[in-house]
Amino acid sequence: MDNTWEVLTSLKTAKIGPGLWILLEDMEFNTSRGLFVVPAGFITDMASVPRALTWLVPPTKSEIAEASVLHDWFYSKNSIQVTRAFADRCLKEIMISRGATRKLGNIAYSGVRIGGTKHYRKDYDTKKLNKAYPEYQMCTKGILEQIFIHKD
Repeated sequence: MDNTWEVLTSLKTAKIGPGLWILLEDMEFNTSRGLFVVPAGFITDMASVPRALTWLVPPTKSEIAEASVLHDWFYSKNSIQVTRAFADRCLKEIMISRGATRKLGNIAYSGVRIGGTKHYRKDYDTKKLNKAYPEYQMCTKGILEQIFIHKD
């Protein structure tokens, strides 16, 4: 196993809407380019897997979900600038380092290489989320207050 690709902290999230989670604590990853931290409060959909394929690539399975958080962070407009190719490689390598088969890692990698372009450097539109899911605003406000008020 290549120790270059590691998840250094636990995945701690809260569901804030259909297919959306908010990171409750910072999440740290070691990659071939060093340490990256995804900050608490980041919103992720875990893995954007077409519904017909969730049996093959279950989006909330731990080795997929953990890798997906970093991948979503790299794809967001707020993250440190990395290439899309590196973000996609991180998804595959971290999945494999966390126990996914190489075949599953390659399937996920191929999926984001084919379908990821339209999502690269985009974030969730919180105005749309607030309108579509009124509970989202209340939920996120409470969670964010807990994250940032109680953070050591």
